[in-house]
Amino acid sequence: MKLRGHAFASLILAFALLSGKELRFAYCQPMLAQFIRASEDEGQRSFDLKLFHFFFIQMTNMDLAARQAEAHGGNGSRYRTMDSRAAGLTDEQGAQIIQTAVQCVQELQTQDMKWQALIDQRRAEKDNSTNLLSRDERARMLAERDRTLEEHISYISDLLGSDDFERLKKYLAEKYGSKVT
Repeated sequence: MKLRGHAFASLILAFALLSGKELRFAYCQPMLAQFIRASEDEGQRSFDLKLFHFFFIQMTNMDLAARQAEAHGGNGSRYRTMDSRAAGLTDEQGAQIIQTAVQCVQELQTQDMKWQALIDQRRAEKDNSTNLLSRDERARMLAERDRTLEEHISYISDLLGSDDFERLKKYLAEKYGSKVT
């Protein structure tokens, strides 16, 4: 069993409390601080992945709304540029973000279909068992999704540059952050 971050720190503290010993050991306190920092970094990474996943779905939906408006003779550009302009980005940057978002959502949907097919196959074989995927398979599925999101986020970061990317992240956290926690 792997213990990470707060779980490991909590185990060390619980041991110290139960044994009545203080955490004076020179190696223990820096190690504890390292695990807490790693856990906080992992928490921020997880939040960023959720935030951008939500944003990518939002941008895909806005692109669809724009296409529908245009199909009926309307102007769809306001749907496409709303978030990018609010984040202080150019329309060109916004268009590239939409393209990246749509591509990411499509890749995630393809992954979901692949995993759903495996679950359906297992369900047929196991007569509706509750554990259709092993722990390793679930971890692999989540890692695959995270990797896809990270690749697209990294592309946007490279595309925008650090200042514009940080401005986008700040905007997203303010506008959508409460929806993804």
